Amino acid sequence: MIYFLFFSIIIFFYVINDLIEIFKVNTRLVFWVFVSFSVLVCFGALLVASDIITPSVSKYLKELVVTIWNLSEN
Repeated sequence: MIYFLFFSIIIFFYVINDLIEIFKVNTRLVFWVFVSFSVLVCFGALLVASDIITPSVSKYLKELVVTIWNLSEN
């Protein structure tokens, strides 16, 4: 849990500093993408810090790549 606390403090200051600059430039799409990824990373760090086991997404990523580029599954 110390890892998550340390991570949260660093990310909080980094994200707030970057978000202020992005918001001033008035690029809303970049702002919301940045916020979304920051929340996902924070959620992932919380899962890792809490020792919650999540299933691997590699199978689904492989299926996605094969579908997008019409590759054969060998």
